[in-house]
Amino acid sequence: MRVAWRVPAIAEATRLARWLVRRKVAEWGGDAEAGYTAGLLAGELVTNAVVHAGGDALTLVVARADGGLRVEVHDRGRDEPVLRRTDGAAEQGRGLLVVDALSTAWGHAPTSTGKVVWFELAGCVR
Repeated sequence: MRVAWRVPAIAEATRLARWLVRRKVAEWGGDAEAGYTAGLLAGELVTNAVVHAGGDALTLVVARADGGLRVEVHDRGRDEPVLRRTDGAAEQGRGLLVVDALSTAWGHAPTSTGKVVWFELAGCVR
């Protein structure tokens, strides 16, 4: 099962993405912790898309398969996301570190209109 939403590329999109993903995880039988984690990671990807990719909208995709979850953010940016090691004083640049630490897997790929950045969480939904 897969669902997609077109989301405006504005700061409020992060909050909306978190809510949409948490709601979908709950609908698919995931617990509150799984919903929180999936929402947090989706918010990080959406924030990166809003800040770095440009364009007026992005597409948020949530898919379920084999008890796991895959979340994708499609945007118009062409630059590859960079996993940066930051020092403790940095105020930005930790989003992908969080995704890397909490997801089962994550990655990115070019698309015909930009790129997709995705993460997977195993065993979090029924």
